[in-house]
Amino acid sequence: MKFRGSIWAVSVATLGTCAMGCTPESNPDQLTTTVEAAEQGTEDAQYKLGYRFVHGDITEQDFAEATKWFTEAAEGDADAQYELGDRYVRGDVVAQDFAEAARWFRKAAEQGSANAQYRLGWMYVDGDGVETDVAKAIRWYTAAAEQGHMDAQLKLGMLYVGRNKEEAVRWLTTAAEVGDAAAALRLGALHYYDGGSESVKWFIKVDEQGGRAEAQLLLGHLYLGGAGVEKDVEEAIIWLTGGAVQDNSRAQFTLGFLYAHEGEVRDLVQAYMWFDMAAEALSYAKLARDALEEKMSKDEVAAAKRREAALKAREI
Repeated sequence: MKFRGSIWAVSVATLGTCAMGCTPESNPDQLTTTVEAAEQGTEDAQYKLGYRFVHGDITEQDFAEATKWFTEAAEGDADAQYELGDRYVRGDVVAQDFAEAARWFRKAAEQGSANAQYRLGWMYVDGDGVETDVAKAIRWYTAAAEQGHMDAQLKLGMLYVGRNKEEAVRWLTTAAEVGDAAAALRLGALHYYDGGSESVKWFIKVDEQGGRAEAQLLLGHLYLGGAGVEKDVEEAIIWLTGGAVQDNSRAQFTLGFLYAHEGEVRDLVQAYMWFDMAAEALSYAKLARDALEEKMSKDEVAAAKRREAALKAREI
């Protein structure tokens, strides 16, 4: 292959590091060696050149050239096989072809590529390019999960929910313990009806990782019902408010209900505000708001609307 002159006009001293594990050359002499090796049929060098064309490291981004080199390398290089599969999924140079993508992912997966194993598992779940097959999806997700692929651990755990609770808990826990908030949230939900104590643990972990409205909603309900924790209305309100200010309509409705009916915290202005915010998504919140309005003075309703406007503007 004859390279365009512009390839060599780029300084290679500033090139980054390959995400798939290869290290691009740091000087022109090393780059020349890679080009020569690629032209002589060295698969690793061919893969590296393909990767460079994907990311525009040598010249302008050129998916067609990248695909050419990945195809050259793909006879035996798992990374190149994975990249080819990805090209067929995206359809950015070659025509989109999920069956062809699955073929290349399978080749890479059989060589131990965790990314390819994960993508192949996903294809068997969705039936993209292959017949839907949960058993095969579990097989490939497991292969990737055992190599520490966090997304595969999460997907595997979720796939086991309803099929094998022990395995679901095992893989969701594995992912959650290394920081996957979605896995922690799913674990909390999985334990929700088991007494609550495990749910609290995982929902709090989600909150510590940045907070998710759904986890805060469920934590609020646990404290309201005293499931796995001592019943604590004030603690429930703290968690529900965390979810409500993130526009979780169910948390907003629950707060409205509490402020409308719970004696120790009864506050009709607060109740109206939360019902009104929830009413944008929940028809029953609108009914609750309208019924509450009949019991309130015009000044109270106006106060609730002012407070709501301030909250939406994040002024309070």
